[in-house]
Amino acid sequence: MARIIPNDVQLDEFNSSFGEIQVYEALKQLPDEYIVFYSLHWNKKENDNVYWGESDFTIFHPKRGIIVIEVKSGEIYCENGIWKQVNSRKKREKRMKDPIVQAEKSKYAFIDLLWKNKDSREYRVECAVWFTMVENYEQIGILPPAYSEGNLLIKKDIDNIEKAIERVFDYYGFDINPLYDKNDKINVVRRLSPEFKVIPSISNMME
Repeated sequence: MARIIPNDVQLDEFNSSFGEIQVYEALKQLPDEYIVFYSLHWNKKENDNVYWGESDFTIFHPKRGIIVIEVKSGEIYCENGIWKQVNSRKKREKRMKDPIVQAEKSKYAFIDLLWKNKDSREYRVECAVWFTMVENYEQIGILPPAYSEGNLLIKKDIDNIEKAIERVFDYYGFDINPLYDKNDKINVVRRLSPEFKVIPSISNMME
């Protein structure tokens, strides 16, 4: 089974998204070498502005690279370049950003983060989108230019999780790279999800 970080997510932490719950459970079934990060938040400062973002799922294969996945469930459509989503339970419509653009922002944030780590090689990072309630590609119609069957996952891929993720790696040409070693793997995990402790000093404890 894949290593999931964090591995004890509670139901109320899935942003009311049944699709994210489905994908989270499915990704656990990936082979042992995979590491999956759920809901990675980040911020990046450019000039005087601080930009925040989140990756729904960041899938790391130590020999192939990293895929950032944005998950969307419910009814989704795009008209005149405007993306909208309808909540499947409350039937409320809201405007949203292009999912691939959302994933792309996290992609570049992680590239910057990893490339600043001089102890690690440059990892390949790309992005994909998962529409968990789409039965087949014919249901979508003509895909926008940024999408293809190589970087767009649908409902059936949940039941064929390893083949689905391999398809995305293959689409981007992320073949097995034997140069990456255990240290590279450790460094990537430390950069994306470091472990730390806040320990009071003795003087603070006495105070």
